[in-house]
Amino acid sequence: MNVNNSFVYPEKHFEIVKNLLNGKFILHNEELFEVISDNLEFYIDFFQKSYDYELVKNTEIIYVISSITSEKFSRNIMLVLAVISWEFNREGKNIYTELDNKHTIRSIEELIKKSSFKDSCRGINIDKLFKDAASRNLVLILDNEKSIKFTNAINIFLEAAKEIAELE
Repeated sequence: MNVNNSFVYPEKHFEIVKNLLNGKFILHNEELFEVISDNLEFYIDFFQKSYDYELVKNTEIIYVISSITSEKFSRNIMLVLAVISWEFNREGKNIYTELDNKHTIRSIEELIKKSSFKDSCRGINIDKLFKDAASRNLVLILDNEKSIKFTNAINIFLEAAKEIAELE
């Protein structure tokens, strides 16, 4: 524990707060996941009282959510996921299997370009989106920045998409 101005914080507190406030997903195989898990009640209270954010933890990831946001990242990643999932399904492929596979960034761009929903992704810089997604632990960048592999954190976006589809 770190002691600062008579407050006692768990180890790696600053790193945890910085990562979560920057939209990063903490994955189960990271040291920070264990620190948060060991101090779960503290972090639930800390993020609620300090930022009015909800800390969410499941067996694979930890992240924070806020009902107030103006950022476009979530919207853009949802649009790209929706379009490529639609295209995988249209081609008769299993969406979850495909999202678990490695893909080149160019193949994803081509999939979007040939989609009837390509206009939904107009203006989204796919390279930049995936670099941002990598900084948040949503994808791994492989092969000298030519390929990506989605992490389990992407399931949050898939669940949200499923909920939206059920509303319609």
